[in-house]
Amino acid sequence: MSNNEMLENPTELLKNLQELFLVEHDVKSLEKIDTSINRLTELTKEKLNSNHIEISKQTSVLDKGNIDISALRDQLERAQDESDQYKSANAMETKIQELERLEAEVKRIREDLNEKVSTLVKLDKEIANEVNFDDKSSMNSDDPITKANILKLKLYRSMGVIVDSVNNQILINQENGEIDILPIENEYSDYFVTKHIWSKIKNRK
Repeated sequence: MSNNEMLENPTELLKNLQELFLVEHDVKSLEKIDTSINRLTELTKEKLNSNHIEISKQTSVLDKGNIDISALRDQLERAQDESDQYKSANAMETKIQELERLEAEVKRIREDLNEKVSTLVKLDKEIANEVNFDDKSSMNSDDPITKANILKLKLYRSMGVIVDSVNNQILINQENGEIDILPIENEYSDYFVTKHIWSKIKNRK
Protein backbone atom coordinates (compact mmCIF):
# COMPACT_ATOMS: atom_id res chain seq x y z
CA MET A 1 0.00 0.00 0.00
CA SER A 2 1.38 3.40 -1.05
CA ASN A 3 1.60 6.41 1.14
CA ASN A 4 -1.21 8.13 -0.71
CA GLU A 5 -3.48 5.18 -0.15
CA MET A 6 -2.60 5.15 3.53
CA LEU A 7 -3.40 8.82 3.80
CA GLU A 8 -6.71 8.25 2.07
CA ASN A 9 -7.50 5.40 4.51
CA PRO A 10 -6.92 6.70 8.04
CA THR A 11 -7.99 3.44 9.61
CA GLU A 12 -5.38 1.48 7.81
CA LEU A 13 -2.83 4.14 8.65
CA LEU A 14 -3.55 3.85 12.37
CA LYS A 15 -3.31 0.11 12.18
CA ASN A 16 0.06 0.26 10.53
CA LEU A 17 1.28 2.79 13.02
CA GLN A 18 0.18 0.60 15.92
CA GLU A 19 1.96 -2.41 14.47
CA LEU A 20 5.06 -0.30 13.97
CA PHE A 21 5.10 0.88 17.58
CA LEU A 22 4.54 -2.64 18.90
CA VAL A 23 7.52 -4.01 16.95
CA GLU A 24 9.80 -1.26 18.18
CA HIS A 25 8.76 -1.95 21.76
CA ASP A 26 9.47 -5.64 21.37
CA VAL A 27 12.84 -4.89 19.86
CA LYS A 28 13.77 -2.69 22.78
CA SER A 29 12.64 -5.35 25.20
CA LEU A 30 14.70 -7.95 23.41
CA GLU A 31 17.69 -5.65 23.45
CA LYS A 32 17.32 -5.17 27.20
CA ILE A 33 16.99 -8.90 27.70
CA ASP A 34 20.03 -9.55 25.56
CA THR A 35 21.98 -6.92 27.48
CA SER A 36 20.96 -8.48 30.76
CA ILE A 37 21.94 -11.93 29.52
CA ASN A 38 25.31 -10.66 28.40
CA ARG A 39 25.88 -8.97 31.75
CA LEU A 40 24.83 -12.08 33.62
CA THR A 41 27.14 -14.17 31.45
CA GLU A 42 30.03 -11.82 32.21
CA LEU A 43 29.28 -11.92 35.94
CA THR A 44 29.07 -15.71 35.80
CA LYS A 45 32.42 -15.90 34.02
CA GLU A 46 33.98 -13.55 36.54
CA LYS A 47 32.56 -15.63 39.40
CA LEU A 48 33.79 -18.85 37.82
CA ASN A 49 37.24 -17.38 37.27
CA SER A 50 37.32 -16.19 40.86
CA ASN A 51 36.25 -19.64 42.05
CA HIS A 52 38.89 -21.31 39.89
CA ILE A 53 41.56 -19.02 41.33
CA GLU A 54 40.39 -19.75 44.88
CA ILE A 55 40.30 -23.48 44.17
CA SER A 56 43.83 -23.30 42.77
CA LYS A 57 45.01 -21.50 45.90
CA GLN A 58 43.32 -24.01 48.18
CA THR A 59 44.75 -26.88 46.12
CA SER A 60 48.22 -25.41 46.47
CA VAL A 61 47.74 -25.03 50.22
CA LEU A 62 46.44 -28.60 50.43
CA ASP A 63 49.34 -29.94 48.40
CA LYS A 64 51.80 -28.08 50.61
CA GLY A 65 50.01 -29.44 53.67
CA ASN A 66 50.26 -32.97 52.29
CA ILE A 67 53.96 -32.48 51.66
CA ASP A 68 54.45 -31.16 55.19
CA ILE A 69 52.49 -34.09 56.65
CA SER A 70 54.52 -36.55 54.60
CA ALA A 71 57.75 -34.92 55.78
CA LEU A 72 56.58 -35.02 59.39
CA ARG A 73 55.60 -38.68 58.98
CA ASP A 74 59.06 -39.48 57.62
CA GLN A 75 60.68 -37.63 60.51
CA LEU A 76 58.49 -39.51 62.97
CA GLU A 77 59.41 -42.87 61.41
CA ARG A 78 63.12 -41.97 61.50
CA ALA A 79 62.80 -40.88 65.13
CA GLN A 80 61.01 -44.13 65.96
CA ASP A 81 63.71 -46.16 64.22
CA GLU A 82 66.43 -44.23 66.04
CA SER A 83 64.59 -44.74 69.34
CA ASP A 84 64.28 -48.49 68.69
CA GLN A 85 67.95 -48.69 67.76
CA TYR A 86 68.88 -46.74 70.89
CA LYS A 87 66.79 -49.06 73.07
CA SER A 88 68.30 -52.12 71.36
CA ALA A 89 71.79 -50.71 71.82
CA ASN A 90 71.13 -50.01 75.51
CA ALA A 91 69.67 -53.48 76.03
CA MET A 92 72.62 -55.06 74.26
CA GLU A 93 75.09 -52.98 76.27
CA THR A 94 73.36 -54.04 79.50
CA LYS A 95 73.54 -57.70 78.47
CA ILE A 96 77.20 -57.34 77.54
CA GLN A 97 77.96 -55.77 80.92
CA GLU A 98 76.05 -58.56 82.67
CA LEU A 99 77.93 -61.16 80.63
CA GLU A 100 81.26 -59.55 81.47
CA ARG A 101 80.30 -59.51 85.15
CA LEU A 102 79.34 -63.19 85.01
CA GLU A 103 82.56 -64.05 83.18
CA ALA A 104 84.58 -62.23 85.84
CA GLU A 105 82.65 -64.07 88.57
CA VAL A 106 83.22 -67.43 86.87
CA LYS A 107 86.90 -66.62 86.48
CA ARG A 108 87.17 -65.71 90.15
CA ILE A 109 85.37 -68.90 91.20
CA ARG A 110 87.56 -70.99 88.89
CA GLU A 111 90.73 -69.44 90.28
CA ASP A 112 89.50 -69.96 93.82
CA LEU A 113 88.59 -73.56 93.03
CA ASN A 114 91.94 -74.21 91.36
CA GLU A 115 93.70 -72.81 94.39
CA LYS A 116 91.68 -75.06 96.69
CA VAL A 117 92.29 -78.09 94.50
CA SER A 118 96.01 -77.38 94.38
CA THR A 119 96.09 -77.03 98.15
CA LEU A 120 94.08 -80.21 98.54
CA VAL A 121 96.35 -82.18 96.20
CA LYS A 122 99.43 -80.90 97.97
CA LEU A 123 98.04 -81.78 101.39
CA ASP A 124 96.89 -85.16 100.15
CA LYS A 125 100.38 -85.96 98.92
CA GLU A 126 101.96 -84.79 102.16
CA ILE A 127 99.55 -86.80 104.26
CA ALA A 128 99.92 -89.84 102.00
CA ASN A 129 103.67 -89.67 102.43
CA GLU A 130 103.25 -89.37 106.18
CA VAL A 131 100.84 -92.30 106.28
CA ASN A 132 103.06 -94.45 104.07
CA PHE A 133 106.07 -93.56 106.16
CA ASP A 134 104.23 -94.28 109.38
CA ASP A 135 102.84 -97.46 107.87
CA LYS A 136 106.27 -98.70 106.85
CA SER A 137 107.94 -97.63 110.06
CA SER A 138 105.24 -99.21 112.12
CA MET A 139 104.89 -102.44 110.19
CA ASN A 140 106.87 -104.18 112.88
CA SER A 141 105.41 -102.01 115.63
CA ASP A 142 103.28 -103.66 118.21
CA ASP A 143 101.86 -100.35 119.44
CA PRO A 144 98.06 -100.67 119.02
CA ILE A 145 97.54 -96.89 119.25
CA THR A 146 99.87 -96.26 116.31
CA LYS A 147 98.17 -98.90 114.21
CA ALA A 148 94.75 -97.50 115.15
CA ASN A 149 95.77 -93.98 114.11
CA ILE A 150 97.04 -95.25 110.76
CA LEU A 151 93.78 -97.10 110.14
CA LYS A 152 91.80 -93.99 111.08
CA LEU A 153 93.77 -91.83 108.64
CA LYS A 154 93.24 -94.35 105.83
CA LEU A 155 89.54 -94.57 106.63
CA TYR A 156 89.18 -90.79 106.69
CA ARG A 157 91.00 -90.45 103.37
CA SER A 158 88.72 -93.02 101.74
CA MET A 159 85.70 -90.93 102.81
CA GLY A 160 87.12 -87.62 101.57
CA VAL A 161 88.42 -86.46 104.93
CA ILE A 162 91.97 -85.13 105.07
CA VAL A 163 93.81 -84.32 108.28
CA ASP A 164 96.09 -81.32 107.77
CA SER A 165 98.45 -81.65 110.69
CA VAL A 166 100.63 -78.84 109.38
CA ASN A 167 97.88 -76.22 109.73
CA ASN A 168 95.97 -78.01 112.48
CA GLN A 169 92.78 -78.40 110.48
CA ILE A 170 90.58 -81.05 108.93
CA LEU A 171 89.40 -80.78 105.32
CA ILE A 172 86.13 -82.48 104.35
CA ASN A 173 85.22 -82.77 100.65
CA GLN A 174 81.55 -82.02 99.91
CA GLU A 175 79.48 -83.36 97.02
CA ASN A 176 79.25 -79.93 95.37
CA GLY A 177 83.04 -79.70 95.24
CA GLU A 178 83.34 -77.33 98.17
CA ILE A 179 85.71 -78.04 101.04
CA ASP A 180 84.53 -77.75 104.62
CA ILE A 181 87.35 -76.71 106.93
CA LEU A 182 87.32 -77.56 110.64
CA PRO A 183 90.13 -75.98 112.65
CA ILE A 184 91.51 -78.32 115.31
CA GLU A 185 91.63 -76.29 118.49
CA ASN A 186 92.65 -77.45 121.91
CA GLU A 187 89.23 -76.61 123.30
CA TYR A 188 87.61 -79.09 120.91
CA SER A 189 87.38 -82.56 122.36
CA ASP A 190 88.03 -85.68 120.32
CA TYR A 191 84.35 -86.50 120.72
CA PHE A 192 83.29 -83.17 119.20
CA VAL A 193 85.72 -83.48 116.29
CA THR A 194 84.65 -87.04 115.53
CA LYS A 195 80.96 -86.15 115.77
CA HIS A 196 81.42 -83.16 113.46
CA ILE A 197 83.24 -85.26 110.87
CA TRP A 198 80.61 -88.00 110.84
CA SER A 199 77.84 -85.39 110.66
CA LYS A 200 79.40 -83.83 107.55
CA ILE A 201 79.89 -87.24 105.95
CA LYS A 202 76.25 -88.21 106.58
CA ASN A 203 74.97 -84.90 105.19
CA ARG A 204 77.11 -85.39 102.13
CA LYS A 205 75.44 -88.71 101.41
